[in-house]
Amino acid sequence: MEKLIAFVRLDLLSVKPYLTAKNMLLFLGIAVIIVLSSGTPASAIALLMMYGSLYTTYPFATGDNDGIDALYATLSVKRSTVVFGRYSFAFITNLASGLFALVVSFLLATVLRRSFDFQEALAIALGAFVGFSLIQAIQYPVYFRLGYMKAKFYTYLPYVTFALLGAGVNVLVKNEHTLDRLKGIVQWMDANSVITAIMAVCIWLALILISCRLSLRYYKQRDF
Repeated sequence: MEKLIAFVRLDLLSVKPYLTAKNMLLFLGIAVIIVLSSGTPASAIALLMMYGSLYTTYPFATGDNDGIDALYATLSVKRSTVVFGRYSFAFITNLASGLFALVVSFLLATVLRRSFDFQEALAIALGAFVGFSLIQAIQYPVYFRLGYMKAKFYTYLPYVTFALLGAGVNVLVKNEHTLDRLKGIVQWMDANSVITAIMAVCIWLALILISCRLSLRYYKQRDF
């Protein structure tokens, strides 16, 4: 456990140089523009969390550019520690960016004198947390197999996939028969919220564990 915590700290240190005041002001400025244009403070949450998600790829870039993975092998750092540490770092980053986004959203609502719906904001933050963690679950095995530079192109595919899925759902809801079925599913989920929540968490955990196992398998196969 101590080695895992130490590895997460190393990942945090590798990201620290990019957490500059300039970047923070840029993110906040964009968030203000989105809130002003939409009129809803919670609309900036997903964007701020997306920026946080981007930081989860920086340790891979550092590992490629500075040869840190080879150093880990030389120091006999277990590859399982590297993989589990990287996933732990992503979880902490997603959680921290979600909390940061909620706080910023609330402060913007206060300063701009807009109403703040906490339940709506929390739902958006949870949705973004799940969405970005699943994107990372797709990206990480590719990073661990190919390295950051070789995998950079392929890791954009999840974003394209989610966009296509969104477009597909938009087409489906225009069909009345399909729309009625979707309404029935939503009504069932609403009436059985506890079961739905448990199923969603189990599916999310299963996908994360599958991703983690794939990453460990691929990382063990690489030579440094």
